Amino acid sequence: MKYLVLVLIVSFSSISFSQVSIPDNKLVKSPQAIVNELMNIISGDTTEVRDWEHFRSLFIPSAQFIIKNHNPRQRPISTLSLEDFVRMLGPTYQKNGFLEEQLEVRVDEYNGIAQVFQVYHCKTLNGAYEAKGVNSYQLVYGQNRWWIASLMWASDENGVEVPEKL
Repeated sequence: MKYLVLVLIVSFSSISFSQVSIPDNKLVKSPQAIVNELMNIISGDTTEVRDWEHFRSLFIPSAQFIIKNHNPRQRPISTLSLEDFVRMLGPTYQKNGFLEEQLEVRVDEYNGIAQVFQVYHCKTLNGAYEAKGVNSYQLVYGQNRWWIASLMWASDENGVEVPEKL
């Protein structure tokens, strides 16, 4: 276990952030603030251009997006890199308009790591999609700010409602 912790520390400290633009410090000062900023960036109508460079600045460069799919025509689990997410979903958000709002949130934090469970409601503004679900963010603190390391989500598309405890 000690070896795993050491590997993680060395891996995180060796990540190059020199190519990452640094957002306003108040936007990354807490797990809740950075999650709120992410939702502000992705939400908007078709006339609002998303700032994907700013979006990238919220994440460690190797961040992962994991989607638990419930549609039988899709793979049960999809994984995207940060760049895959921007390339694949960015144009969809712009084309259809997208709104995601936080309904509930729970933040657990310890010694430079945080887990955020967020109940959300989202929809495309063209009416093609609407869902409720849970986002699970894993964050890490470094260089005097919070970074999103991964984002995993599942929706209620299969009829499973969000538990009341969340």
